[in-house]
Amino acid sequence: MKIYTLPVGLIQTNCYLVQNGQNEAALIDPGAQPDKILRYLEAQGLTLKMILLTHGHFDHMGGVDGILERWDIPVYIHPLDEEMTKTPSQNASMEFGGPGIACCTSRIYGEGDEIPFGDVTFRVLHTPGHTQGSVCLIAEDAEMESVIFTGDTVFAGSVGRTDLYGGSYPQIAASARRIAALPQNYRLLPGHGEATTLDYEREQNPYLATERDI
Repeated sequence: MKIYTLPVGLIQTNCYLVQNGQNEAALIDPGAQPDKILRYLEAQGLTLKMILLTHGHFDHMGGVDGILERWDIPVYIHPLDEEMTKTPSQNASMEFGGPGIACCTSRIYGEGDEIPFGDVTFRVLHTPGHTQGSVCLIAEDAEMESVIFTGDTVFAGSVGRTDLYGGSYPQIAASARRIAALPQNYRLLPGHGEATTLDYEREQNPYLATERDI
């Protein structure tokens, strides 16, 4: 499994390109600049197979429709955020002063679902709080490499905001503690900012504390 990070858009969302052993690609959160993403795919000689969305905010899905003009592929979203992807008043695109943004989705996934992708498997954790349908995606390959794409649920040193549509501080606190309780030291790849590790966040991120309320 190879993972490439493509920061896109004004908010510099981390769009992740995951490559399996069959030279196929999965995109996670193509939030903007579909032309940039498509050029990168072409330069790498990869066949795009799917798009996975961690949640329905505009900065994580704004490039979807442009990519679908080139690739006829499934787009996955949690059902609680499906309407958000189609509704600018819910997906924060209006709050940031830009045009209303929407996108097409075609598949839903939820807690415990596994998405096969060649020699890679994506496992879905429902982690509400930033939005009601936020998910984290655990990616594991045949060589037992494991990472978690945390979307806007957990960042290096923090968690996602909860003051937008569908946000809930108690829920994101519970989701953060759930991630902290996972049994190994995953590499964490968030929707914004730098990568980190679960062991480091357990020690340094107050929102992943398991011994006290937050």
